[in-house]
Amino acid sequence: MKSLSFFLLLLASIFTFSSGLHAQEDMPETDEMTTEETAPMTSDHTIGEAVAQHAETTTLATALESAGLTDALDADGSFILLAPTDEAFAALPDGVLDALLLPENGEALVTLLQHHLIDSSDSASNELLSSVLNGDEVTIGENLSASNGQVYLIDQVLIPEGFDLEALQGKR
Repeated sequence: MKSLSFFLLLLASIFTFSSGLHAQEDMPETDEMTTEETAPMTSDHTIGEAVAQHAETTTLATALESAGLTDALDADGSFILLAPTDEAFAALPDGVLDALLLPENGEALVTLLQHHLIDSSDSASNELLSSVLNGDEVTIGENLSASNGQVYLIDQVLIPEGFDLEALQGKR
Protein backbone atom coordinates (compact mmCIF):
# COMPACT_ATOMS: atom_id res chain seq x y z
CA MET A 1 0.00 0.00 0.00
CA LYS A 2 2.88 2.32 0.83
CA SER A 3 4.32 1.66 -2.62
CA LEU A 4 1.04 2.55 -4.29
CA SER A 5 0.71 5.80 -2.28
CA PHE A 6 4.29 6.72 -3.04
CA PHE A 7 3.78 5.90 -6.73
CA LEU A 8 0.60 8.02 -6.93
CA LEU A 9 2.31 10.91 -5.13
CA LEU A 10 5.28 10.65 -7.49
CA LEU A 11 2.98 10.52 -10.52
CA ALA A 12 1.01 13.57 -9.30
CA SER A 13 4.25 15.48 -8.71
CA ILE A 14 5.56 14.63 -12.16
CA PHE A 15 2.26 15.67 -13.76
CA THR A 16 2.21 18.98 -11.87
CA PHE A 17 5.85 19.69 -12.65
CA SER A 18 5.55 18.83 -16.35
CA SER A 19 2.39 20.93 -16.83
CA GLY A 20 4.25 23.88 -15.31
CA LEU A 21 7.07 23.38 -17.80
CA HIS A 22 4.62 23.26 -20.68
CA ALA A 23 3.04 26.57 -19.63
CA GLN A 24 6.45 28.21 -19.49
CA GLU A 25 7.28 27.01 -23.00
CA ASP A 26 4.25 28.90 -24.36
CA MET A 27 5.28 32.18 -22.74
CA PRO A 28 7.81 34.45 -24.45
CA GLU A 29 11.07 35.06 -22.68
CA THR A 30 11.25 38.21 -20.57
CA ASP A 31 14.12 39.63 -22.62
CA GLU A 32 12.10 39.28 -25.82
CA MET A 33 9.14 41.16 -24.36
CA THR A 34 11.36 43.94 -23.05
CA THR A 35 13.12 44.27 -26.37
CA GLU A 36 9.85 44.49 -28.27
CA GLU A 37 8.42 47.12 -25.93
CA THR A 38 11.49 49.35 -25.99
CA ALA A 39 12.43 48.99 -29.65
CA PRO A 40 12.36 52.35 -31.44
CA MET A 41 9.32 52.82 -33.58
CA THR A 42 9.63 54.06 -37.10
CA SER A 43 7.02 56.43 -38.38
CA ASP A 44 5.51 57.47 -41.65
CA HIS A 45 4.68 60.82 -40.05
CA THR A 46 6.83 63.86 -40.64
CA ILE A 47 8.13 66.00 -37.79
CA GLY A 48 5.31 68.48 -38.40
CA GLU A 49 2.67 65.75 -38.25
CA ALA A 50 4.21 64.16 -35.14
CA VAL A 51 4.14 67.50 -33.32
CA ALA A 52 0.56 68.21 -34.43
CA GLN A 53 -0.64 64.81 -33.16
CA HIS A 54 1.17 64.66 -29.81
CA ALA A 55 -0.81 65.62 -26.71
CA GLU A 56 2.06 67.53 -25.05
CA THR A 57 2.94 69.73 -28.05
CA THR A 58 -0.32 71.49 -28.91
CA THR A 59 1.13 74.93 -28.14
CA LEU A 60 4.16 74.22 -30.31
CA ALA A 61 1.90 73.02 -33.14
CA THR A 62 -0.09 76.26 -32.91
CA ALA A 63 3.10 78.34 -32.90
CA LEU A 64 4.54 76.46 -35.90
CA GLU A 65 1.32 77.02 -37.83
CA SER A 66 1.24 80.72 -36.89
CA ALA A 67 4.85 81.09 -38.02
CA GLY A 68 4.19 79.30 -41.31
CA LEU A 69 6.78 76.62 -40.54
CA THR A 70 4.65 73.49 -40.87
CA ASP A 71 5.62 72.97 -44.52
CA ALA A 72 9.30 73.20 -43.60
CA LEU A 73 8.83 70.45 -41.00
CA ASP A 74 7.06 68.26 -43.53
CA ALA A 75 9.90 68.56 -46.07
CA ASP A 76 12.36 65.82 -46.92
CA GLY A 77 15.56 65.90 -44.97
CA SER A 78 17.01 64.81 -41.68
CA PHE A 79 16.18 67.13 -38.82
CA ILE A 80 16.19 67.23 -35.06
CA LEU A 81 13.46 69.30 -33.43
CA LEU A 82 13.92 70.15 -29.77
CA ALA A 83 10.21 70.49 -29.02
CA PRO A 84 9.17 72.50 -25.97
CA THR A 85 6.17 70.94 -24.27
CA ASP A 86 3.00 72.83 -23.44
CA GLU A 87 4.31 73.18 -19.87
CA ALA A 88 7.51 74.75 -21.19
CA PHE A 89 5.54 77.39 -23.10
CA ALA A 90 3.36 78.00 -20.03
CA ALA A 91 6.53 78.77 -18.04
CA LEU A 92 7.40 81.74 -20.28
CA PRO A 93 6.93 85.14 -18.62
CA ASP A 94 3.34 86.42 -18.60
CA GLY A 95 2.15 87.67 -21.96
CA VAL A 96 5.14 86.47 -23.99
CA LEU A 97 3.39 83.54 -25.69
CA ASP A 98 0.32 85.64 -26.54
CA ALA A 99 2.58 88.36 -27.96
CA LEU A 100 4.59 85.85 -30.01
CA LEU A 101 1.42 84.57 -31.64
CA LEU A 102 0.37 88.05 -32.82
CA PRO A 103 0.85 88.56 -36.59
CA GLU A 104 3.06 91.62 -36.04
CA ASN A 105 5.53 89.48 -34.06
CA GLY A 106 5.79 86.76 -36.70
CA GLU A 107 9.48 87.38 -37.35
CA ALA A 108 10.31 86.98 -33.65
CA LEU A 109 8.26 83.78 -33.51
CA VAL A 110 10.06 82.34 -36.55
CA THR A 111 13.44 83.21 -34.99
CA LEU A 112 12.49 81.55 -31.71
CA LEU A 113 11.14 78.39 -33.35
CA GLN A 114 14.00 78.01 -35.83
CA HIS A 115 16.35 78.05 -32.85
CA HIS A 116 14.87 74.66 -31.89
CA LEU A 117 15.50 73.02 -35.29
CA ILE A 118 18.80 71.39 -36.25
CA ASP A 119 19.75 69.91 -39.61
CA SER A 120 21.07 66.53 -38.47
CA SER A 121 22.57 65.80 -41.89
CA ASP A 122 25.07 68.60 -41.17
CA SER A 123 28.41 67.11 -40.09
CA ALA A 124 28.66 69.80 -37.41
CA SER A 125 25.25 69.00 -35.86
CA ASN A 126 26.78 68.29 -32.42
CA GLU A 127 28.35 71.75 -32.45
CA LEU A 128 25.03 73.22 -33.57
CA LEU A 129 23.27 71.45 -30.71
CA SER A 130 25.76 72.88 -28.22
CA SER A 131 25.26 76.39 -29.57
CA VAL A 132 21.47 76.04 -29.46
CA LEU A 133 21.56 75.05 -25.81
CA ASN A 134 23.79 78.02 -24.88
CA GLY A 135 24.95 76.12 -21.82
CA ASP A 136 21.36 75.76 -20.52
CA GLU A 137 20.45 72.60 -18.68
CA VAL A 138 17.57 71.04 -20.56
CA THR A 139 15.68 67.91 -19.64
CA ILE A 140 14.95 65.78 -22.68
CA GLY A 141 11.82 63.69 -22.41
CA GLU A 142 10.07 61.51 -24.93
CA ASN A 143 11.59 60.90 -28.36
CA LEU A 144 9.24 60.87 -31.35
CA SER A 145 10.54 59.24 -34.50
CA ALA A 146 9.52 60.82 -37.78
CA SER A 147 10.17 60.03 -41.42
CA ASN A 148 12.35 63.14 -41.73
CA GLY A 149 14.08 63.13 -38.36
CA GLN A 150 13.59 63.04 -34.62
CA VAL A 151 11.55 65.11 -32.18
CA TYR A 152 12.81 65.39 -28.61
CA LEU A 153 10.38 66.82 -26.08
CA ILE A 154 12.15 69.31 -23.83
CA ASP A 155 11.14 71.03 -20.61
CA GLN A 156 11.85 74.62 -21.62
CA VAL A 157 11.67 77.04 -24.50
CA LEU A 158 15.20 77.72 -25.74
CA ILE A 159 15.84 81.43 -26.09
CA PRO A 160 18.34 82.48 -28.78
CA GLU A 161 21.20 84.69 -27.67
CA GLY A 162 20.16 88.35 -27.94
CA PHE A 163 16.43 87.53 -28.13
CA ASP A 164 14.48 90.16 -26.16
CA LEU A 165 11.67 88.50 -24.20
CA GLU A 166 11.03 91.64 -22.16
CA ALA A 167 10.18 93.63 -25.29
CA LEU A 168 7.49 91.07 -26.10
CA GLN A 169 5.87 91.33 -22.67
CA GLY A 170 4.65 94.84 -23.48
CA LYS A 171 3.27 93.88 -26.92
CA ARG A 172 0.13 92.00 -25.92
